[in-house]
Amino acid sequence: MTLYEFANCGNFNNKINNLSVLAMSENWGASIGNKDHPVLHNYIAHYFQKVFDDGLVSYSTTQDGKEIACFNTGLLTTHFDDIYAYFEKNTSSGSQDWFLASFLNGSSYKLSTFDVLPDIVKFFNSIDDLFYDTELELRINAEHIVKDNFDRFPEQLKVFSEPILINMIEGALKSTTKRIRRNYKTAVPQYFKNQIQFLIPLSLTDPIIPDIVITVFKREQHYYGATCLTMLMAYNNARLLVKPESDWLKLD
Repeated sequence: MTLYEFANCGNFNNKINNLSVLAMSENWGASIGNKDHPVLHNYIAHYFQKVFDDGLVSYSTTQDGKEIACFNTGLLTTHFDDIYAYFEKNTSSGSQDWFLASFLNGSSYKLSTFDVLPDIVKFFNSIDDLFYDTELELRINAEHIVKDNFDRFPEQLKVFSEPILINMIEGALKSTTKRIRRNYKTAVPQYFKNQIQFLIPLSLTDPIIPDIVITVFKREQHYYGATCLTMLMAYNNARLLVKPESDWLKLD
């Protein structure tokens, strides 16, 4: 279930703005249209889906008998208090049972009727899942990447024909593989379709600055990738797990 199916979010952008102030300072991306802090929008929406799937929404009633709910956002205040999304019963129009009232720190009186506040989401079974195995071969389907994800390529690369782009990707893969073997943190973990995958930078025009990002997942004895993302898409996906600390995956 999505957040927007679960709850009427009201003026979600205002609430995201309030959340950005409540949480530890972080770059949540430049505004896109009427959406401020787009990475935070994306984070809360996708984090909730995992919360709901794992049964981590908690329910209670206020002292005057009103039904309420909450979930742990995985974010912290500057004083290291957990931040929770707080819901009341939806009395407005719409089919949702709940209304997103606000984001609160864990010491808020409004959360005092919950016997136990919900925990954060667990995305992996072992911390080892987050480390790229440099001993395994990295394979990608360059033809599929170009044909199916051409719209995600930077404009300066769209002037090249498909065969040239395929050759460029295959050539860049060799450099990226060397880079990863010398620094496994080059491969940034992401959570997608109930598994840990990795984001791999490919530099097609500049040897330092990546142009596209390949997503790869682990098979038995190798990694395989056939999809590419824009830098913003990659950052959004990585942020669901943890704030990226990579030397290449950054917001402008």
